[in-house]
Amino acid sequence: MTGTSQTNAILERAYMHLKNREWERSELFFKKAAMLDPELSEAYVGVFLSCIKCADITSSRPVIPPIKNFLMCDD
Repeated sequence: MTGTSQTNAILERAYMHLKNREWERSELFFKKAAMLDPELSEAYVGVFLSCIKCADITSSRPVIPPIKNFLMCDD
C-alpha cells in the first residue's frame, strides 16, 4: 500500500467515524492521516470537526465565533 492509498484509506475511515458521530475515533484517524501527510489540510479540518463534535462543516457555523472577536482593533 502506497503512502497515498494508505492515507486515503485512513481518511475514509475517519469520515465514516465522523458521520457516525464517533468523535474520538474520527479524531484519531484524522490525526493518523495528518501524520502520514502533514500538508493534508483536509485532515486538520477533520480533527477540528471532531473536536467540536460536528459531523457536517455547514452545521459548524454557529459554533465558530466571528473572527472579528479575535482581532485587536478599536472598531
